[in-house]
Parts: sequence; structure tokens; C-alpha cells
Amino acid sequence: MGIIKIIFCYWILGLLIAFMGCTSITNIIDYWNCKSWVLTSGYITKLDAQKHDHGTKNTNEHYLINAIEYSYSFNDRLWTGNKLKSELIRSKGNDADKYKQLKAAFDTQTDISVLVNPKHPEQAVLFREISFDTYFYLGLCTFWFSGMIYAIIKKKITWYGKEIISS
Repeated sequence: MGIIKIIFCYWILGLLIAFMGCTSITNIIDYWNCKSWVLTSGYITKLDAQKHDHGTKNTNEHYLINAIEYSYSFNDRLWTGNKLKSELIRSKGNDADKYKQLKAAFDTQTDISVLVNPKHPEQAVLFREISFDTYFYLGLCTFWFSGMIYAIIKKKITWYGKEIISS
């Protein structure tokens, strides 16, 4: 494999990992921004979900929430929201307990808790959390770029034990 192809592969992989890392950082920032949001009550107006089969012998139930809409009251005004979680990656939920809680609230039209941004009331979420994926991608990004910085400082890149770039 030529040196140009190897460097090209490194940078393409690096761009992909950088995208995942930036998305993870955005998720963490959104999570922390939601800490100052106000809790209010609302009700679910639409819930579209399906049971998700992984095709394995795993006995855990998984549900994919395709769409959700809810109404909530804030500052004497009625608002509509459709964001389930405070993160970008996997904003469609697959947690069985959350689904069952939302399904029960939808079927009985009971109140649910909604987190509302007091500065921008049109922004709301039902769950404020960070998934394992966010931490995994951020760790992968950190690992990749620390390796690239090390290679730049040492001015040496090896491929399968052979130096392809050295100072």
C-alpha cells in the first residue's frame, strides 16, 4: 500500500472519528444546558413505537420510538414538543422501561414531566441523559487524536511495524 493511500486512510478515519467526537461534545453540552431547564407537566398527543427484534436470543425487550409529540404549558401558553432526549445521537429511544412509561401515560392521558428551556420555551425534552455511546465516541476521538498528536510530535508513523514516515 502506498504512503499516500495510508495517509489518506488515516485522515478519512480521523474525519469520521472527529465527527463522532464533535457530536459527543454537543450531546454533553446539551445535557449540561438542560440542567437549568424548568420542570413542567404535559401530556402525550402522539406515540409511534414498535417492538425491535435484534434477531438474537436476547430476552430483553427493546422498543424503537419512531415519533412522539407532547403538549405542555409554560408561561400561560400551550407549546408542542417532539424531542425525547437531550442528545443528538440516538434521539430515538430504545429503552423498554421508558417506552412502557410513555405508553401508559399516552393510553391513560395522564400527565408527564417535561423539561422546558425557560429562555426558549419552544425547546423541551422528556428525558435528560447521556448514553454510553456518547462516552464511547468521545473516548475513541480522544484516543485517536492523542495518537495523531503523538505521531506529529515524534514525526513518525508506523504501519504494521514498518516506519512509513519518520523524521
